[in-house]
Amino acid sequence: MLLEVKNLTTEFKVKNGTVRAVNNLSFGVNEGEILAIVGESGSGKSVTSLSIMGLLSDNGKVASGEILYRGEDLLKKSEDEMRAIKGDKISMIFQEPMTSLNPVYRVKDQIMESILTHNPKMDKKEALKHTVDMLRTVGIPSPEERAEDYPHQMSGGMRQRVMIAMALSCQPDLLIADEPTTALDVTIQAQILELLYEMREKFKMSVMLITHDLGVVAEAADRVVVMYCGEIVESADVKALFEKPMHPYTLGLLKSIPRLEDESTDPLYMIRGMVPNPLHMPQGCPFSDRCDRCMDICRKKKPELRPVGDHLVRCFLYENGEETK
Repeated sequence: MLLEVKNLTTEFKVKNGTVRAVNNLSFGVNEGEILAIVGESGSGKSVTSLSIMGLLSDNGKVASGEILYRGEDLLKKSEDEMRAIKGDKISMIFQEPMTSLNPVYRVKDQIMESILTHNPKMDKKEALKHTVDMLRTVGIPSPEERAEDYPHQMSGGMRQRVMIAMALSCQPDLLIADEPTTALDVTIQAQILELLYEMREKFKMSVMLITHDLGVVAEAADRVVVMYCGEIVESADVKALFEKPMHPYTLGLLKSIPRLEDESTDPLYMIRGMVPNPLHMPQGCPFSDRCDRCMDICRKKKPELRPVGDHLVRCFLYENGEETK
């Protein structure tokens, strides 16, 4: 396994106490696969990626757990050792390319900085050639000219392609893509997803795709992890998850997707309520107040993540390995 996260807990100190954004989380990313992590805003998806990359803010810390890259615990690495890994072995595309790219530097300078950091023996002429080649690889027309542009001179889709070129410039083993299609129109979203798939094949890398869009997951992923309140509530192969979603939260996410073939005039399904305040989590299952199939035990006791067929599910509906009627 390329990356293995074991019992990861990440906390943030805030004014009113300590927020546990990720709670005892365990999952893995296999060689060459696309793993999608899905859930609403506040479910812990991005915090998980930032924990892996060692990019938590000053008030955040990994309280416990292991993050194993090829068997080595990244949490035990020094800053210099992590700096050598970030961008070279593990790269990340952030949510909003306009704020991720530096507005006062040309595109070429920002990509070249990443290349030269991890290839100190390469001269600037070689780095510039590699930069232009990467821009060409990600489908930017006239890459020699566009390399001279500043980020504000490019469209949102072009800036996202620049971010992908930067992330892939050192041919990483793992690419973490945090909401790579956010704020892009549907046509550009499809192009970016197709590009990520092509780059996965070209560079033989693994991808950890973080998104709230299950349409993106269906198109791109091999395996899916569904998160809620910092925990996994369901995990399965993408085909199995879409054919037979088991957790009520997963089912709610799928039911709330509009479908072109649906001729019903009924309002679109909506999961009632809001994600609970992490400082005041409910007793029992965190999803109990929003669940259509909540039982008495759900409000008193927290369910464990257990195998049910080819799924992993955290729900009392499947306490004995099969659905409770």
